[in-house]
Amino acid sequence: MTADRQRDNVRTACAALAPLTKEHELVITHGNGPQIGVLALESASDPNLTLPFPFDVLGAQTQGMIGYWLLQALQNELPGREIACIINQTLVDVDDPAFADPSKFIGEIYPATHMISISRGVFSKALGLADLAGPLWSMLLSVPVILGAAVLLLKKQER
Repeated sequence: MTADRQRDNVRTACAALAPLTKEHELVITHGNGPQIGVLALESASDPNLTLPFPFDVLGAQTQGMIGYWLLQALQNELPGREIACIINQTLVDVDDPAFADPSKFIGEIYPATHMISISRGVFSKALGLADLAGPLWSMLLSVPVILGAAVLLLKKQER
């Protein structure tokens, strides 16, 4: 997912949308999960940062980036038209039932071996075990549950 490829995708979309403006006013919305994921990985592995940037900041960054590309492409397709971009703040309710069954990834899916390079970035920020206690406890507690479920639910192979 390079910047050039994303910009080309935006140009293609805007070229297709521009003719609609002859008869309609448009509101264009976009997602930014993959872009947030890329910036989150970059932030986590940047040795110049003491802590990675929080997701809300990365969300605003990617909204601005994609909005800027949309503005450029639409202004090129529709010279003289007034075009605006709005950056919003997403409010999240921690009690939202959707958190119990997440359905979308943030970022891209990587192989398990990729965790090694991500870990190097996190630990190079001098985070102590106290900073990582929450995630570590949840991982430690989930291992016996997963192993127990596997033993109980997987069929034994016949010899």
